[in-house]
Amino acid sequence: MPGPSGLIRKEMEMSERIPEDQRQAGEFTEEESRIHRAGFKIILEGLQKGLGFDEACTGLEVVEPEIRRIIIDDYLKVTIAERHFQGREELEDVAGSLKIPLERVAATREKMLKEVREAAREVYRKQAGDAGFTMDSVPSEDEGNKGS
Repeated sequence: MPGPSGLIRKEMEMSERIPEDQRQAGEFTEEESRIHRAGFKIILEGLQKGLGFDEACTGLEVVEPEIRRIIIDDYLKVTIAERHFQGREELEDVAGSLKIPLERVAATREKMLKEVREAAREVYRKQAGDAGFTMDSVPSEDEGNKGS
């Protein structure tokens, strides 16, 4: 069972080097990064023992429920990114190996794609704004899907 990739490790390492007052939304403090890494390790060890994803997540002993939720969401996203997007594994196979419903994996995949689209729009808006363009004509996620 693959663990977190270099992708998530690099992100966590970068957040540790950024002073707290210079962090962007969504970046971890040093302590949060430590907890996040420990949580990933707990889930991975549970999966390696043959537990299902939800069973492996019960091993998380994080005081704050919000951090626990972030760890679980991130681990599932990283797994989908590595196995489905990079490894070209079918969503059904990912769901089966994690022992969770396909609908949950598919919903997480869609959430990931939406986050990427929104991040790309924000970068475009910023770059266009820096170049002197107005962004009144750039549709939001919801507006852009009206014709679909």
